[in-house]
Parts: sequence; C-alpha cells; structure tokens
Amino acid sequence: MINERHAARRRHRGNFVYLFAALLVFAVGAPVLEVSLPTLGGLFAEVSLSLTLVIALWSLRSSRPVFVAGLVLIAVNVLATVVWLLVGQGVADVAAHLSGLAFLVLAAAVALRTIFLPGPVDLNKVTGSLCVYLLIGIAWAELYQLLHAYDPASFAGVEQQQGHALSWRFLYFSFVTLTTLGYGDVLPLTIYAQTLTAMETVIGQFYLAVLVAVLVSAYLSDTRGDTDAAASDEPGNRTGISPMPEGAALHLQPSAKAGSPARSREP
Repeated sequence: MINERHAARRRHRGNFVYLFAALLVFAVGAPVLEVSLPTLGGLFAEVSLSLTLVIALWSLRSSRPVFVAGLVLIAVNVLATVVWLLVGQGVADVAAHLSGLAFLVLAAAVALRTIFLPGPVDLNKVTGSLCVYLLIGIAWAELYQLLHAYDPASFAGVEQQQGHALSWRFLYFSFVTLTTLGYGDVLPLTIYAQTLTAMETVIGQFYLAVLVAVLVSAYLSDTRGDTDAAASDEPGNRTGISPMPEGAALHLQPSAKAGSPARSREP
C-alpha cells in the first residue's frame, strides 16, 4: 500500500522533461527555423511562445489549481497573440507578453517547489533546476521587451528590429547577460534597463553557483551510493559464513590425524 502511494505520488509529480524540451525548442529551434524557412519559420516564430506554453502545461499537471491557472494564462496568451497578428493592436502584444511572463513565473515556482521536496535527488529534480535556469532567461527577455514597449530608448542595438526579430534580439541579450558573456552589441541605457540587467546577472550567477551545483553533487552522491550498495549485495561478495555468537570462544582440538589441529566453537 505504501509503495503504491509513493508510485502514485511520483506519477502526479511534474515531469520536467517536457518543459525542458519545449524551452530548448523555443530558445534554439525557433530562431534557426525562422532563418532556414523564412515563410513558415516567420509564422512559427510569431506563435512559438504560445506553443511552448501549451507543451509546458503538461509539467504543471501535478496540481489541479496550478494546472487551471496555467490553462487560463495560456488561453489569454493565445487569444492576445491571435488578435495582435490579425489587428496589430499594441495592447494585445503587451497582454501576450504579460500572460506569457506570468506563466513562466508559475512554471518556475512549480519547478522550484519540486526541487525542494524532501527525498533523494533524482534526475527529474536536476532537469527541473535546468528548466528554472532557462525560464529565468526567457522571463527576463519578456521583461526587456515590455520595458522597450514602454520606453523604446531603454536599449541600444535593437533599433532596427521589429516583431519577432525584436523578441529574438532580447532573448539573445537575456542569455548573454545571464551567462555574463556581455558582448556589448546590445546595451541598457536607462536606469530601469540597467537595474533589470544587473539583477539578472546576479540571480544567474547565484543560481548556478549554489542551487544547481548542490543538486548535481547530491545526485552524483546518491547514484554512487546506490551503485556501491548494489555491488555489496552481489552473490560473489557474500561469504556465506554466519557471524560468531557473542561470547563464543575459539579452541583448538586434536583431530583424528596427528599434527592437524581442528577448530571448534564453544558458546
């Protein structure tokens, strides 16, 4: 009964493989597809965030309220994206970015909650920690784009980009900032942009140095411990000799053949 309960709990726990794959497709696959196939790639680029959120929704199925909240945010994001594509209203574009940002924050909170659950560190927790790192980069790209919509003079180096090209530009700048590469082709100019940039740099470094490093180390330690325990239980490593009772004395007795002492145990 207890094993069935644990198995059911594991089934309902978020599986972050789907989320990790969706985030990789959004961050890497969509820009490459846009360049390779300008027509279809451009259309996919416009709805890529919505598609990513739909796929990532599967990772939030561990909790019904969270799942419903994620479903509502995705519905708002898809509706706002469609309105923006058909009508071109700036309000719809802002609503799409805000709903996408809210979903990213929700997904990161669910992933962090799963990471800090009691129990051994498994591969799902390590994958969840990587998802949070990618979510930080994508969420900050959304913040940069919202700030740019509010004040177009916030950044230098993005003047020639519009639409999804602007989104990829900010996504590129976000991950360059998160990893502290800092190429300098995109620069924050206003105090708000500089504050956001500094916050992302600090959070990214603390996250990698503390949380991910600790989780990976604990996962490797647990895996090594399981391997050693399995090796000690192998039949070839068992002697088959029962332990000597407490207080037993070891005596030598003469055997039937002369010169060959025999051992006996006396309680």
